[in-house]
Amino acid sequence: GLEVERAELEADAARVAELEARAAEDLAEVRGLLATISLQIAQAEEHKDGL
Repeated sequence: GLEVERAELEADAARVAELEARAAEDLAEVRGLLATISLQIAQAEEHKDGL
């Protein structure tokens, strides 16, 4: 009955929250990589100008 449906919905909500948390971690990792790449490009361009 309703209790079962409610329990299933709560389990779904918990799964979604877990996926969101993982996605946020992945996003932070991707942003970190982008920042690193941007920095390396900037350094490479400085180096190129210095030659």
